[in-house]
Amino acid sequence: MLELFLLQQGVAPSFYESEYGQYWQDAMFGNEELETFSPDIVYIHTSTRNIEQVPAASDSPEAVSAKLEAEYTRFAAMWEKLAERFGCIIIQNNFEPPLYRLLGNSDAVLPQGISHFVHMLNGKLYEYAAQHPKFHVHDIAYLAADYGLKEWSDPYYWYMYKYCLAVPAIPAFAYNLSNIIKSLYGRNRKVLNLDLDNTLWGGVVGDDGADGIEVGEENAVAGLSRPDSVLHPEDFAAIRANWEDKSGNLVSTAQELNLGADAFVFVDDNPAEREIIRQQVPQAAVPELGQPEGFLRILDRAGYFEVTSLSKDDLQRSRMYQENAARAQLQAAFADHSEYLRSLEMQAEIKPFVPLYMPRIAQLTNKSNQF
Repeated sequence: MLELFLLQQGVAPSFYESEYGQYWQDAMFGNEELETFSPDIVYIHTSTRNIEQVPAASDSPEAVSAKLEAEYTRFAAMWEKLAERFGCIIIQNNFEPPLYRLLGNSDAVLPQGISHFVHMLNGKLYEYAAQHPKFHVHDIAYLAADYGLKEWSDPYYWYMYKYCLAVPAIPAFAYNLSNIIKSLYGRNRKVLNLDLDNTLWGGVVGDDGADGIEVGEENAVAGLSRPDSVLHPEDFAAIRANWEDKSGNLVSTAQELNLGADAFVFVDDNPAEREIIRQQVPQAAVPELGQPEGFLRILDRAGYFEVTSLSKDDLQRSRMYQENAARAQLQAAFADHSEYLRSLEMQAEIKPFVPLYMPRIAQLTNKSNQF
C-alpha cells in the first residue's frame, strides 16, 4: 500500500523488511541483508503494543520514572546505532493511546496510568526529533484519534493476524507515511492557488462589491478568512484580478514565480472550474471540495504541504516569491543575462557549515533535485 502511494507521489521505492518482531535486533546487532540493502530511509513501525516496560498500578512514581527512562533509552540507542551505521533518515511511529484505560479518567493523570506513560514517552520522542534533523515522527497518535481509536486498535486484527492496527485503516496510515517521505524528497506542493470569491470569503466581489463580501466567523465560507480583518497584498505571493480563464492565470502565475504547474494546488468552490483545471493543467493538484466548513480538513489530510523541517527561509517564502517576481520583471529591462546579474551586485561567501544554517542545509540535502 505504501508503494502505491509513493509511486503516485513520484517516488519509486525498494523495500527491505525485517522479520516479524526483529526490528530492534536488526538495528542493534546488524543483519547482512540489511547491510547489503544500505537503506536511504529506515522506517520503524511500532505501536503501543511494543512498549515493553508498562507501568503497573502498584508501581511507585519513582519506579514508573525508571521504566519511562529505560523504555526511551532502548529506542534512542536503536536510533543512534542506525544513524551510526547508515547515516540515513529515520522515521519512527509515536505511540497511540491505549485501547483500555485501566484507571479510568485518572489513567491520563496518575504516573501509573498507561495513557500518562504513553504521553510522556511521546514527549521524549518529540524532544529527540527537535534535536536531530534526520529523525522524523510519524504521528499515528493523531491518526488513531482521527480514525477512531476503537476501530483503529480493534483487537480482532491483532489476535487474528498480529496487525497492530485494523486492516481498513492501512490506506490512511500508508498515505500519511508517504507524505513524510515525498516531502523529504522535495515532492511537496509549494503554492495554494485560491479563487477568493466564495472560497476564502462569502460573496463575489464583482457582484456584491468590496463592502458586500462576508469576512468573519458568521458562516462557513466567511469563517475561512481571518475574522474581522482585511486581506492585504503582502499575504499573497501573487495576485491576479482579470477576466482571463483560470487555467491561463495559473500558468502565468507559475511563470511569474518561476515554478512548474506541479507546484500548485488549485482550490475553487466551483466544480466546473475544478474540472477545467484538471483537464487543462493536469500537473496541478485539484482537491475535490465538499462544504466550505470542510475545506481546511481536506487540505490538511491531503498532505500537499507536509512539513519535515521549518527553516527561516520557509517562514519568509511568500516574500521571497514576490522578490523573485520583481527580479524577473527587472531582468526583462536588460540586454542580456550577464548585464542583469551584474546589476544585482550580489556577493557570495564560501565557508564551512555553521550551526546557524544547519536546518536549511539539512533541508536541501534531503531534496535530490537541489542537492
